[in-house]
Amino acid sequence: LQYNGGYGNVSLGYDHSRSGSNASLGLAGGVIATQYGVTLSQPLGDTVALLRVPGAANVEPEGYNGIHTDSRGYAVMPTLSAYRKNTVSLDTATLGENVDVEQSGLTLIPTSGAVVLANYKTHIGYRVLFSLRYHGEPLPFGAQAEVCLLYPSDAAD
Repeated sequence: LQYNGGYGNVSLGYDHSRSGSNASLGLAGGVIATQYGVTLSQPLGDTVALLRVPGAANVEPEGYNGIHTDSRGYAVMPTLSAYRKNTVSLDTATLGENVDVEQSGLTLIPTSGAVVLANYKTHIGYRVLFSLRYHGEPLPFGAQAEVCLLYPSDAAD
């Protein structure tokens, strides 16, 4: 039995024969320690990328099963091709409702044995759409609008 997860792989085995029984447990994974903290991963290849998607948990890169960002927004791509263009794209369907990225795909050209940073610029917040009208008619294109908030103490004055 084997499980491949975002933070490593686990395997379990059991064998029974006339001569006895044998049980096994296997754990495999990687650890990347940087100025951003410690990030766990699947087993590491020679050349890897640290994905940095600040504030975006559970975001998956396209084409890599089981890999997703941790609660801080970090994940490790365990294998990249050295000296070649590697495009690392995020699956935007896995972004939270309050998360947006400026660019979902980044191109990396690492050297052999490198740990490269794929730094995505995130915007955390909620999108809103206002439909502004004046006397029931849409505002003309290019018109300026101002929002004035009334607080309960202001309304009484």
